[in-house]
Amino acid sequence: MSRERRGMSPAAVLFQIVKSLEREERHDEAIQTLE
Repeated sequence: MSRERRGMSPAAVLFQIVKSLEREERHDEAIQTLE
């Protein structure tokens, strides 16, 4: 996952990460890790 992320806000980066995790249906794991 080497995407150009310069100029993106942390929220935007996190949004993309969550979206990619949702594709694998593992977003619940990611949310638990953040808490």
